Amino acid sequence: MVVPWRVLCRAMPQVVPAGLSPFGWVRYGRYCLGEFTNPGRKGPKTMLPQPGTYKAKTAQGVVYETEGGALMVAFDFGIDEQTSIVGRVCLVKKDGEVLQNNVRSLKEAFGWDGADPFWLADTDLSDREVEIVVEMEAGQDGQARPTVRWINAPGRGGGMAGIRPADRNAVLAKYGMKFRALAGGTSIKPATTAPKAPPPAARPAPAPKPAVMAAPTTIQEAWEAFCQAAGTSFDEQQLQALWYKAVAELTGKDDQAACTPEDWGAIKAGAEKFVRGQIPM
Repeated sequence: MVVPWRVLCRAMPQVVPAGLSPFGWVRYGRYCLGEFTNPGRKGPKTMLPQPGTYKAKTAQGVVYETEGGALMVAFDFGIDEQTSIVGRVCLVKKDGEVLQNNVRSLKEAFGWDGADPFWLADTDLSDREVEIVVEMEAGQDGQARPTVRWINAPGRGGGMAGIRPADRNAVLAKYGMKFRALAGGTSIKPATTAPKAPPPAARPAPAPKPAVMAAPTTIQEAWEAFCQAAGTSFDEQQLQALWYKAVAELTGKDDQAACTPEDWGAIKAGAEKFVRGQIPM
C-alpha cells in the first residue's frame, strides 16, 4: 500500500524532516525503517527526552535535500535503550549559503574533515559519543516538541568545562580604564582596606593656597601617605573627595594631572595635618 505523502507527514511528525520532498523519502525512508540504527538498539524507541543536555550516540547520518533546496543531515541519537531522538542539522541553506557554525560543530563532534557531507552517512559513528542539547520547539502543527538544538563534542556543549580564566593583569590593562569610566571613576575593592591606587583625574576644587615645599616624591607615595593619615575615619567616597581638596589646597593646582614630583611631596608631607583638620570634632 502506498501511503500519501501528506498523510505520512501528519502521522509521523517526529520522524519526517520538515520540508523533505517525496523523492527524499527514498533514502530517508531506509533510515526511518531501521537500516541506520543506534548502537545497541533493541527494538523501536518511543520515548523522547526532556529538555536538557545528554550524552548520545548514533550509527551514521542521512544526508538529504528539502523540497526548498536546503541540504540537511539527520541523525537518530540514542540516549539509552528506551530513549532516542532524531536530530537534524542544516548544512547549506536554500540560497546556497554554507552554515559554517553547523559544519564546525559536526567536525568537532564526529571528527569529520568538512569536505564531503556524505562522509557522515558512509562512516560508522557508533564509537563517537557526543553531547546533544534538547529544547522544546514548535512544530509545523504549532505543538511544542523536544528538538535537538545543538550537537557538540563532549565537554563543549555548555557549563564551565573547557573555559580557561583570562589573565587578570592583561585584562585589566586592556579594559580597566573603560570599566572605571563606566563606574564613575571609582574602583570597587573586594576588601575594606585603604585604596592602593590614586583616584582618577581631578575635579575643580576650592581656591588654591601656596604650595608647601617638600622633598619630591611620586603620586603613589603621596596617595599611600594620605590613606594612612586618614585611617578608617572616612569611607572611600569621602576619602576621594578629600584627596581632590588636598591637591588643591596643598599644591595650589586644581588638576592633579598638572602636579609635579614637588607637589606630590607637598601632599605627602602635609597629609596628616590636612586630614586631621577634616575630622569632625
